[in-house]
Amino acid sequence: MDVTINLDDPAAGRVIGRRGGSSESSFAVAMKLQRLHNRLAKSANLPRIPKGVWRFETHEAADEWMMKVWTRTLDQPAVADEGKNAP
Repeated sequence: MDVTINLDDPAAGRVIGRRGGSSESSFAVAMKLQRLHNRLAKSANLPRIPKGVWRFETHEAADEWMMKVWTRTLDQPAVADEGKNAP
């Protein structure tokens, strides 16, 4: 397959998709976003999603458990072992 490039086209020399010279590393930016998320979640008194590996027999059971966790009332304290009844 032959590729023809029109060098007279003003867009021929442009580079698309590169970021400008950011002095911060991706990790530093991610950590700032994580701290922002933590502050927002704490100030909004949002329930914590339990961490860990959860195993379910079906996708439907997993979806049902996740919806229960996401929709629990905000005045309920977040418990680390919320999923103890999970299969």
